[in-house]
Amino acid sequence: GLDNLLVTLSVALLGYLYLCGDFWVPYLAPVLLTPWIVILVTKKRALTPAGTLGALVLDAIVSLSLGNFGFLLLLFFLLGSGLIDRLKARAGVQGEEKKSGTRDLVQVAANGAMPAVAALGFLLTGHAAFVLAYIATVAEAFADTAASGIGVFSRHTYDVFRLRRAERGMSGGMSLPGTAASLFAALLVGALALPFSLVP
Repeated sequence: GLDNLLVTLSVALLGYLYLCGDFWVPYLAPVLLTPWIVILVTKKRALTPAGTLGALVLDAIVSLSLGNFGFLLLLFFLLGSGLIDRLKARAGVQGEEKKSGTRDLVQVAANGAMPAVAALGFLLTGHAAFVLAYIATVAEAFADTAASGIGVFSRHTYDVFRLRRAERGMSGGMSLPGTAASLFAALLVGALALPFSLVP
């Protein structure tokens, strides 16, 4: 019966937003999509309860500061990271870090703290530098996730600090596929940000 309730509330919300005019347009994506994302994340157990709460706080900060642009970039990171986590789980390589597929508050904060700071900076100052900082921090987080997720498929992983081969999945190990994936992920985030007028 939850779908009946959500459809009714969604239609009512759309009607309200229509009556309010253009004020809500920059925030339509987060307002309409956040409830559905919370349901999906809870159903898939992608986040712990504390992680979900942290993600909602991050969502609120980013959406209030950067509207549809910030939210959609954050959503892309969430979906992309989820897909990469699934690929990594299929590889069956965990290395020294025995991680489940469920992310906790610490992991949410590790990936989301700097984007939140950048978004708040833009909200308080309106300076375009904080928009670029937001894009860069999301790109860095996604690049790191892509590198660790794709890198586990490589048979040749190296510890560049000790100048020796490393076990697949070990923290700090580098591989050609992982490095290429991180570069592609960062460039993809930057490319997705280009169509928005907030980008100078």
